[in-house]
This record gives sequence, structure tokens and C-alpha cells, in this order.
Amino acid sequence: MKKFLKFLLFLILLVVIGAVGYFAYLKYFASKGSVDAFNTIPQDAVFIVETTNLSEAWTTINNSELWQYLVQTDYFADLNEDIETVNSFLDSNAVAEMLLKNRKLVVAGVMSSPKEWDFLFAVDLEKGSSTVQSLEKMIDLISGFKITRNEFKNDKGKYTIIQMVDEKDPEFKIFITFADNILLVSFNGAIIQKSLEQLYDNHWKNNKNFVRIMEQIPQRKLFKIYANYSQLDDFTSTFLTETDETIAMLSNSLAFSVLNFDVFKNKLLLEGYANLDTAGSYIQALANVEPGKMTAYQIMSDQAAAYISITFNDYNVFYDNLMNEYKKNFPEDAQDIDKAMDLMKNIIKIDIENDFFSWIGNEIALFKIRPLSSLSKQEDIALVIHTNDINLAKEGLTSIIKQIKKWSPFKFDDYNYKNYEIRFLKQKGFFKPFFGKLFEGIDEPYYTFIGDYVVFSNSQEVLHQIIDDYTVGRTLSNDEKFQNFIDEFNVKSTIGIFIMMPKMFQTLLYFTPSAERDDLRENEELIMSFARIGFQLISKGDMFETKLLAEYDNEAYFEDITQKIENETQQDLFTDYIDSSGFLVVLPQDVSDGDFSVSFSDINQNIMYEGKVFESKPVGLWRSYYESGHIKSAVNYEDGMANGTAYFYYDDTENTQRAEVFFIDNMPDGTYKEYYDNGARKANVMYKDGLKDGDVEYYYRTGTIKISGKFKDGLKDGKWNYYDEKSEVILTEKWKDGIKKKEN
Repeated sequence: MKKFLKFLLFLILLVVIGAVGYFAYLKYFASKGSVDAFNTIPQDAVFIVETTNLSEAWTTINNSELWQYLVQTDYFADLNEDIETVNSFLDSNAVAEMLLKNRKLVVAGVMSSPKEWDFLFAVDLEKGSSTVQSLEKMIDLISGFKITRNEFKNDKGKYTIIQMVDEKDPEFKIFITFADNILLVSFNGAIIQKSLEQLYDNHWKNNKNFVRIMEQIPQRKLFKIYANYSQLDDFTSTFLTETDETIAMLSNSLAFSVLNFDVFKNKLLLEGYANLDTAGSYIQALANVEPGKMTAYQIMSDQAAAYISITFNDYNVFYDNLMNEYKKNFPEDAQDIDKAMDLMKNIIKIDIENDFFSWIGNEIALFKIRPLSSLSKQEDIALVIHTNDINLAKEGLTSIIKQIKKWSPFKFDDYNYKNYEIRFLKQKGFFKPFFGKLFEGIDEPYYTFIGDYVVFSNSQEVLHQIIDDYTVGRTLSNDEKFQNFIDEFNVKSTIGIFIMMPKMFQTLLYFTPSAERDDLRENEELIMSFARIGFQLISKGDMFETKLLAEYDNEAYFEDITQKIENETQQDLFTDYIDSSGFLVVLPQDVSDGDFSVSFSDINQNIMYEGKVFESKPVGLWRSYYESGHIKSAVNYEDGMANGTAYFYYDDTENTQRAEVFFIDNMPDGTYKEYYDNGARKANVMYKDGLKDGDVEYYYRTGTIKISGKFKDGLKDGKWNYYDEKSEVILTEKWKDGIKKKEN
């Protein structure tokens, strides 16, 4: 972007310095030019942006609420200064205004080599080419640039390509040429040459797919944007280190999109159509299938970084279409699928139709969960399948596992995690016969059942996180901002892709080449402020209604930081153990009065807890112990209930104090104090009648304040501040009865 503006400033400077050429301009611009700016764009352009009135489009953007948000950031504040300089030139100089205002501008992203791309700008001067000599002479008047000229010949003519190198910044180069009435500019000379090679080919007019998509939106709003999906794989390889199957799916299935661009409030909106390429796969298979409803996000953790949804009203129709597409366009893959299916049906003896196909409902969704710890892998994802009968799904998968176990020596014991049974589906490549390569990142998965969904993942940690968050209601459906965002889309979506950028940023860093990661980190706050990005395709015969929406949220960066701080704080606190009354002594019904102790059921018979009993109730001081023999707690009981100050300890030989809390009849009351294992304070929480009520403070391990706020009857209330490790306030929130108040 800054490169582009630097070019505009240069171009205007060229015209201003050559103000004497104004009269020549009037004199020589007499004949009508013959070249359409669009036809100067090479056929391997990745995207093309077209406007017939750049100044009008900019005025609309400049006056938008979104732009007012953006200019508050350092990056866009600097950018805005450059843009205002451009505007002042346009407003005060007749020559500059005549050259640039109300002109057709086409900007394209073009591949210059397999791993590089750059911009090409084509400005329609609307008049004949007689002015070229005057403009070229103006270039010689510009100081600060080293200027060289090279002749370029082809069967279409002879052209002069002017190279300008900034003497202060040799990396900044501009390549300029004139083709009849078109001014061509790029930062890459190879792209200029590519444009001149294809100048009169009319390749866009001769491309039936492109012509058809152009006809879908004859009128534009601010800009008309075209996407060339055939180049998508190559384009993304310039800034990603690994191929993404979703991108490959779009690249192989779609031909072009045409989209109208608009900006309103805090959102960027692109709406239009996409058409199919002749060779399709997933998207071609979905083209004639009525879409289903997107619902999987309702059970998914709000720590999801990406949500990819494929819906259909009948899975069997989609599957038949998909297999036909594979046989027609990818015969080798089709053979691999047939072999895998034959193995399951005839060797392992799995009844695919009854045990798998019969219960699949209306949606198959992929979720990328943000990295949960240093042990997380980038491929840690969850596959969620909606069921039309969850009991049928349970029976079918149980039957499948039973058959697999007959052929596998591997043993895995199912286990229960917070009332959810975790199972293991040890069958390599299990999903390939049903979904092709799209879900090959999930192999030999663990799975569980949540609501009407089967949730698969290659990571037990991911399943635990999803269960943890679902249990306490931390789901995408309960994330008000995400819910409001997804409500902007049609609930019936053939394909939906939703990115939550604050949670995606770490994954984005991982997939970005190391040389470019510093740039990402430098602009982390800005990138994360485009908090939610959604892309949707809805089948309409051989066309797809297309929508792309990006929502700017200037609080997203700080909210994400504070959410991570709060989640880490809560996960590491001892208060859950206190609130759950897990420390209370439970005596057998027939216990006798006097001294009493219980031992662990291990060979050493270490004491678990000990104390006195009176009238079948614990009384006086009771101690509990870790299996190591170290003391765990010292709690005083009166008439069978915890009363007075209780002390809790870490599992170490020094008896390091972990928490101190005052109880009245089993309920914490007064100030709860918690400490790190190094002795530094960790939390001060006020309790009243067993509920958090009053001031609360959480601290970093260094002893500096982390979070401060208030509770009322167990709910957040009043002002909450979040701090970095230097005690600087990151974000302030206001709460009322457990509900965060919106900013005015």
C-alpha cells in the first residue's frame, strides 16, 4: 500500500514539474485512444480491481467510519498523511486533476515468477498517444531518481520501458511505459513485459468463463473486483510455507469471481458471483445440492481460530456427486478411494452404509483451535459431523471400532472426561473414502459426542478443550460478536469459511515464511483488529452467490490478550477446588468416635487424611496428605462443618503455603488468599456467604498486578482492569450483574 502511494506521489510530481506541458497536453490529446485498460492486464493475474472514478471511490472510503477507525492506528495514520498529500495535489493542480481524476484505473496482482507477485497499474488517459514524448521529458526533470531507458520489441510494436531507481532507497524501483492511451506502471519490470506481450490478445474477452462472470454484475459500486481462482494456489504459496487443502479446493473448482466492493460502518463487504471451472471436485459436487444450515459452531469452543463449513440437505447425493467428480477428473485418486473402500467393506467387514452414511446429517465442519500450549501442533484440528440421529451414530461407530479391533493389535481403553466418553478410531486414512483429501489432516482420530454432533480430533488436548468450554458455555454461539457477525450471512450456506483473526494469528505466523514473520509481528495489532473474516458460497445451479465480509474491531487485539490472561489465571487458580468443596472430609456412615484416618489404596498405605470424630462428624483439626506423604491441607471442623481459617499447601518438602481461606459452615467468607509456589501472592478474592463478593485482585508470578475488579453475588460487577507485566493497563471493561456493558 505504501509502495502504491509512493508511486502516486511520484506520478503527480511528474505532472506538476511538467506543468509547462499543460498546453502541450491540451494540444496533443486530440485523438481517441484504442486500448482498453483492462486488456493490458496479463491473463495470469490473480486479482483485478477496477474503478472508473478513483477520486470518487476514495472520497467514499475516506468519509467512512471504518477509515476513521483505521487512521487511529500508527500504520494508517502514516498512510493517511500520504493520501492527504495526494488529495491536495489533485485539488490544487489542474494538470494533475486532469490526468488522474475521473480516470479509469485498473490494478492487478500478477505473478512475476512461481514464488513472486507484484502490482500492475493501468491508467486510461482516454486520449491519443501523442503526449508520450511530453510526459517522458517530464520524467527527466525529476531529481532523486536514477533513470534508465530500455527498448522492448515484440510482434505488436516497439516500446520504451523507463526504470526509475530511488537514489535514497535503491530497493524502490518504478517501471513505466506507455501503450497508446494507457499508462502502465509496476514495481517489477517482468510484469510490464508480460503486459506488453499480451497487449492486443483480447484474452479476457475470449475467455468464456470470464465473460460470463462479468455479465453477472454490469454495474459497480466503489470498485469491481475480479478473482482468478486458477492462480490462487501459486499466489498463496508466495506467503505460506505449506499448501492448504481448502485453498486447493477453491483453486481447482472455481474459475472466476466478480464482486462489488463496498464499505460501511466498520465492515468491508464484497458481494457477487463465482462460476465453476470445467474440472471440479468438492464444489462441483455441491453445485446441484441444496445447502443445509450452518449449526456446528453452536457447540464449538470460542477458542476456534477458523471454521470451515460444508452443508447439504442430503449427504448421500453429495457423496455420489463427489465420487463421480473424482472418477471423471481425478481417476488416480478415485482408484485410491475405491481401494480404501474395498478394504473397509470386504476385509475389515465394516457396514459403511448403515454404520456411517445412515446417520450423517446436514453439515460437516472443520475447526482449527488456537494453539493451547507449547505442545500444541499446527495440525491440531477438529472435525465435527452433524447427525440426524445421535444414537444411531453411537451405535454405528461402536460397530466400526469393534470390527477394526479384530484386525488391530493396538489396544486403547475408552475413558471418561467430564461425563464425555473419549474413544479412539485407529484406522489410518479412515475419512479418505468419504471426503477425499479434504480431511486428511485428521488421521486415526479420537472422538466424542456433544449434543447432536460427533467431534473428531487428532488431539486429545483439543477434545478436552472443546469439552471444557462447552461445559461452561464458552462457545462461539455465546460469543456475542461472533454471533452478530455470522448473522450477516445466509444460514443456509454451501460452503462457509470464517476466520477469527486474533486466535488465528499464531497459526498464521507458523505458516508464513520466516523472512516475512517480522513484518507480521510488527503489524500484529492491525492484523488482529480485522477480527472476523467470513467467506460464503451458496449454490445457484452452475453459479455461486459469493460474499466476503471483513469486520474491523479496534478492541479485538486487547480483548484477546485480556481473554488469554483471564483464561490462564482461572485455569491456574485453586478457587475451583475450594468452591467445589472438594477438600471436605467425607466419613463412612458407621464410623466410630475418636481418632480416625484413611489410607491410600497403595502398597505403602500412606495416610490420605486424619482427624477426630465426634457423634459421627469430623471435629477439630483435620489434615489431608498427598500420595507423596506431604501435607495437603489443614482444616478446622465444628459440628461436622469447616469453620475458621484453613490452610492449603503445595506438594513439596517445605510445606509451601498455596492458599488461606476463612470458612463459616463450609462456605468461604472474607478474604481468600492464594500464593505461587515461590511464595509470591497470586490472588486476593473477597467472599460472602460462599460467593465471590467484593474486590478481587490477581497477580503475575513476579508480584505485579494482573487483573483487578469486583464481584457481586458471584458475578462480575463494576470496573475491571487488565494489566501487562509492567503494571500498565491493557484494557478496561465495565460489567453489570455478570454482563459486560457496551461502550457508547
